[in-house]
Amino acid sequence: MTANLARTAGAGKGPDLYRAADARTNGTRVDASGPDARLVEESVARAVVRLSGPDEYLEFHLVAPADALTLRYSLPDAPTGGGRIERLVLHIDGEKCHQLTLSSRYSWYYGGYPFTNDPAAGRAHHLYDDVHVLLGRRCPPGTRVTLRPVAEAEVPVTVDIACFEETGGPASSPRDALSVLDFGADPTGTADSTSAIRTAVEAATGTERTVWLPRGIYAVTDHILLDRVTIRGAGPWYTELRGAGVGLYGHSAPRPSTGVHVSGLAIFGEVTERDDAVQHNGIGGALGGGSTIEDVWIAHTKCGMWLDGPFEDLTIRNVRIMNTTADGINLHRGVSDVTITGCHIRNTGDDAIALWSDGLATHHNTVHANTIVLPMLANHIAVYGGHDNRITENLLADSVAEGGGIHIANRYGAVPLAGKTLVEGNSLIRTGSYHPRYRAGVGALWLLADDAPMTGDVTVRGNILTNSTYAALQLNGGRIEGVDVDGMTIEGAGTCAVHLEATGSSRFARVSAVRLGVTGIYRAAPGFDLLRGTGNEGWDEELPELPPDGALHASVTRLDFGATTPLTSGAPQRLELHNPGPRQVLVQHVEVTGDFTAASPTWDTVAPGASAVLTVGFTPSRTGRRTGVLTVHSNAPRSPLHVDLTGVGFDPTGDRALGRRVRASTAMGGFPPESTVDGTVRTWWQSDGMGFPQWLQVDLGEPVPLARIVLRTPRSWDERTETLTVHIGLTEDDLVPATPAVACRFAPELRNTVVLPLARTARFVRLQVTHNTAWAGAALSAFEVYAADG
Repeated sequence: MTANLARTAGAGKGPDLYRAADARTNGTRVDASGPDARLVEESVARAVVRLSGPDEYLEFHLVAPADALTLRYSLPDAPTGGGRIERLVLHIDGEKCHQLTLSSRYSWYYGGYPFTNDPAAGRAHHLYDDVHVLLGRRCPPGTRVTLRPVAEAEVPVTVDIACFEETGGPASSPRDALSVLDFGADPTGTADSTSAIRTAVEAATGTERTVWLPRGIYAVTDHILLDRVTIRGAGPWYTELRGAGVGLYGHSAPRPSTGVHVSGLAIFGEVTERDDAVQHNGIGGALGGGSTIEDVWIAHTKCGMWLDGPFEDLTIRNVRIMNTTADGINLHRGVSDVTITGCHIRNTGDDAIALWSDGLATHHNTVHANTIVLPMLANHIAVYGGHDNRITENLLADSVAEGGGIHIANRYGAVPLAGKTLVEGNSLIRTGSYHPRYRAGVGALWLLADDAPMTGDVTVRGNILTNSTYAALQLNGGRIEGVDVDGMTIEGAGTCAVHLEATGSSRFARVSAVRLGVTGIYRAAPGFDLLRGTGNEGWDEELPELPPDGALHASVTRLDFGATTPLTSGAPQRLELHNPGPRQVLVQHVEVTGDFTAASPTWDTVAPGASAVLTVGFTPSRTGRRTGVLTVHSNAPRSPLHVDLTGVGFDPTGDRALGRRVRASTAMGGFPPESTVDGTVRTWWQSDGMGFPQWLQVDLGEPVPLARIVLRTPRSWDERTETLTVHIGLTEDDLVPATPAVACRFAPELRNTVVLPLARTARFVRLQVTHNTAWAGAALSAFEVYAADG
């Protein structure tokens, strides 16, 4: 294998992409500098055009025939969030043909995970969306397609790219199909068609007859369960399932649906927030036994597909997934023999494709020849543990935050990597990004031994890494063995070819590198044996540290003020800003949102190697969880710098655990114990999944006469029982059992809530969990403690 396959990697021919910045226009070209840097960072074209009124236009000249357009744009949010509407007029060769309705309802998220729609939280991201339209005619090469804002436009529209394509027209009904129209479905989208489509599916289940969805828009407001059935539409441009709660689902494992075939339709949801506790995915459940998903378009759902195993044997082919609030496709927990190929995935809110061995190994899957662009968070393709998975001939471009192009990791409680993992023939362009957890960039191809040593065989062969933001290849965490890198071409990297921050050993052969920003090898920690084979060139130089890049660093990524009585000020906290050099940094201004304040600094520059201090205060305006963000604008790279701010307005007559210090025996990454005392059931603590016992403990700050403990899991979760004992004490060293073992049944009809009476006095309350009927670990979204005098 050579790098030649990587030169032609990706999903093959898709729509023809036209950059707005290359079109004829009298609008304003926006590049990466200045206040609009984030708009450019999230763009496909890396340069965009702003149209500010009806006198400004964009004109595209077609080089190939087309009858449909998908336009990627950004529209400002409403001042208080929730989005706004704007319109563009489309002309074809000077003739007015269509009016495109644009919305920012599905974009503009704020703050830190799990994000919010409130602009007051600051830190805006996920700024783009798409609108699509059938042009009503076949436009030959040379056709002029012009876009202008309507005369009454109130805000500017920023255009990134226009994608033109030929759809091939609507498909015809298969012979002997069952049309959903005969069961009462409404193709105009006016009436809810959920029940009618379910009835048609039930009639076709287990038969040879296809469920046919003729051209139209069908309002669907709940999951439609599929098993041993074929469901087909007239094509994703012609048949749409649209609505809040829409989704096509298989049965739950361990009794998965089999023989399900879905094709020729679009699934467009109404998801405008990220809530990881709900099943608002385009396709979900467990679909195995030779099932296929093909020629499907998914947008505006939480995940495109979240598939829970164990199950085996599924093919996902030629699917488009765009503009989700979380993952594109996640094969979660014991999923095997799945092929994902020919898919176009863009603008996901988390990993575009993830294979997550959460408690059970996900194995023998193939991710082949897909094109993935701009995941807003995390990685293009991630393999979390498991064994014998293949990542081959994919085209991956443009990381944004907290991830690389391909991430192989023992992480998030995954069953450790084993067997043979193959990463071959992939092309990675401008991948790798800054990760606040590490306060550094991560590599385009990123191997991480986080939860456990990485000892499975990983073959990295024939890949091309172009203009990597930081390192081309990074190995970090604990011990990493068994990695064989062969035939890799590195064509530009921001820092180095290889970043070593692990122990262990790996073999490198026929690795060539040019245009390295700093050095060939950055060895951040000793103890790694880099075994050199033949044919390496261009990366011999080695450094023990990288020179500072000039960016400001905050002493913490989050300031937590804990519990404070509303309308009173808590103790202020110090935030240190450090300038590692090499140049002086000019701090232009500091912004703070929410119930937080920052004292005006007496300085406006930070010298190289020096630090400066900001004093931050918190005065909650009301009870409950309070969030904000401190933003430092400067002339340093990666400006602005964000620090999340959290606190709680404390009500002594309410939940005494809210916002208090909490600890746990273990926690899976992304599911910390603080999630149980943050005042929302949308987030949760989850132990590492490695068995029992597990514990969760809260410090109430003072001795409290207890009345009851209230425990919750997310309301959308299925029934489960967690067995636990409550331990209490006036100090952490004198905890004693206060209850016998209790089987806590969390049931949807009980709002997944358990109340435990407890008439004792304690400052520390610990839950000792010894069993969970749902999985091999503990999980809770709320740990509430109420006083007898409350």
